[in-house]
Amino acid sequence: MVKKLLNWTWKFIVSVSVIIGLIAAWNELFSNEDIQIEIKNISSVELTKAPTDKNISVSYLFSDSIPIENFWKFNFKIYNSGNTTVIGSGNQSSIINDALPLSINDQLSIVSIAVTNANFPVKLRTGKSYELSFEQWKPSEFLEMEIYAEMPSSIEIKKILTINEREIINGKIDYSQYDLKDSPENLKLIDKLPNNLQFIIKWLIVITIIIMTILTAVGIRKEFKKNQEWNVGTKFFTLVFVMLITAVFATPLLWIF
Repeated sequence: MVKKLLNWTWKFIVSVSVIIGLIAAWNELFSNEDIQIEIKNISSVELTKAPTDKNISVSYLFSDSIPIENFWKFNFKIYNSGNTTVIGSGNQSSIINDALPLSINDQLSIVSIAVTNANFPVKLRTGKSYELSFEQWKPSEFLEMEIYAEMPSSIEIKKILTINEREIINGKIDYSQYDLKDSPENLKLIDKLPNNLQFIIKWLIVITIIIMTILTAVGIRKEFKKNQEWNVGTKFFTLVFVMLITAVFATPLLWIF
């Protein structure tokens, strides 16, 4: 019995390894290698909202010197959401020019713009235009930007900060709004792993659960045939027990999806 169990276990391990290898190879050969950058609007706050009482008037200064009105503060997170590193310099550069241009909606009057946080070396060039200068921008790396600007109260601007996709070779830019579900405390552990590793682990768990479920069903069928003297109650409790065990095996699906 032990020898048979070990034999089955070995066959199971080999089968799963072969399947995972084939899936990983397929993913490597046919996966999308386009560069994907996501611009997420974290917050948009009006700082100079006028009082509703007509008898009250207020005026504002930025940095105690610049008169402002209809003044807004925008926070953005820009990160490499794909699987490909963005090369920012050299012969293998992924961008058309020596820096990546940022476009600010021309309805805004920019007062201040800055990179407030980044987990990779990046510089913001300012002047007549705004550009990001970097050597390598690896997957999952990000930068955070803060923009202070005056915006006409009579218009609604959907996109404040944009990047032209054609400035990046095989580039794709996605835009989104911040959601509480995106906060780090709501991320699953597997979401913090590299995308390729996530893919392999997910399929490994799914295939393992499927194979274990099939083997369990076959085993129950054999036991029922072997022990035909079992009454309906015994068979029922056996099925309930097996369902509970299957549910335990399926628990990792809640962790990864």
